[in-house]
Amino acid sequence: MKKAISVIGNLAVILLVLLCILLGYVKIQTITNPNQIPSVIGYKLLSVLSGSMYPVFETGDFIIVKEEKDIQEGDIITYRIDDSFVTHRVEEVFFENGQPFYKTKGDANNIQDQYTVAVEQVEGVYQWKIPGGMVVFQFFSHPLWWIAAASFAGLIFTVRAFVKLYRNNLRDSPDS
Repeated sequence: MKKAISVIGNLAVILLVLLCILLGYVKIQTITNPNQIPSVIGYKLLSVLSGSMYPVFETGDFIIVKEEKDIQEGDIITYRIDDSFVTHRVEEVFFENGQPFYKTKGDANNIQDQYTVAVEQVEGVYQWKIPGGMVVFQFFSHPLWWIAAASFAGLIFTVRAFVKLYRNNLRDSPDS
């Protein structure tokens, strides 16, 4: 039982360190390329701000898109229009001068989008979603959570140190 708790504690620490490294990497990308969505091995995390793709995903979900070149009808793509992003389903793929263009539509919308999307505008193809991810993100981005997490980690390390010290003292005591 003690070994299982130790393994779980070590895994939690490793996951926390990896998460911090990942967040640091994303933060560096955000600072060095402020006009681009941060990408980790070609995957990008976005939040859903409208209901245009309901029921596939809802407002407040996170979606993961992957940079891909081969886009087909029926794929859900995220693309840039000026300074905003749109995630809609490809209804039609056509070519002009050998370059692909896409006509898109939100699943909850009645009509196709008014514009065509050039391949250069595409940020990625939808891969999966994290339902309600925005709520979790808001919770974890609150400063009090980070204070609580750091305090909890410090408490775990302190308790482990005292337990180890206590065991060493028991082993080294003259009564044993």
